[in-house]
Amino acid sequence: MSVEVNEINYKKQYDDAGGVLEIKEFLPPPVAAIFMDYMINQINNQEIDEVQGELDFIPDALVNYGDNLTEAFLGQVTQHAESFIGEELYPTYSYMRYYKKGQGLPVHTDRVTCEISATMHIGSTGSNNPWPIYIESPVDRYEITQNPGDIAFYAGTENKHWRDKFTGDWFYQWHLHWVRKSSKWGEELKFDTRPALGLPISTRNPHIMKKWMKNLKYKVVLEERKR
Repeated sequence: MSVEVNEINYKKQYDDAGGVLEIKEFLPPPVAAIFMDYMINQINNQEIDEVQGELDFIPDALVNYGDNLTEAFLGQVTQHAESFIGEELYPTYSYMRYYKKGQGLPVHTDRVTCEISATMHIGSTGSNNPWPIYIESPVDRYEITQNPGDIAFYAGTENKHWRDKFTGDWFYQWHLHWVRKSSKWGEELKFDTRPALGLPISTRNPHIMKKWMKNLKYKVVLEERKR
């Protein structure tokens, strides 16, 4: 699978925004529609889990860690992410998240295996209202509303991000993550400590995970959000 990206100075946009970059139709909407059907089929076939490890900080959330489709996509997108960020990256992991009515996303920063993160909208049902993600960088607070195929890159461990409660029925999202090769933990945390992309969460190296555990947990920000 390959992704065509126009030659635009995305790195400057990312840097100027303090580690935030929004790209419209990164994935063609008809392809996003196919991926949405794929995700719906997973729900119908009960091929997803309610919680998986540190992904469980949204109660009753449905997630699919390391799906072969998103892992292949992560591998293909890595070269583009490196161009956008201006650094060499190791892919760590990907997952699909299925938001349900009434769910939100707490204000947080990501664990260290998500130094660079991307969130891509696949589709939604039950509501035509936009459901933005808020990303707060040192430069500004951004309200990003996505259509199917739109993607947003951000400095996951540095920039707080969140969503308010969803009012529709289902909201389908892909999440992609990387670490910098230059980071002191980069080599050890590539592929999320798994031997390769596409392997289940159970194949992560528990010794390496424990070594970095104090940095591996999500940081849920308890301070009052500034509106």
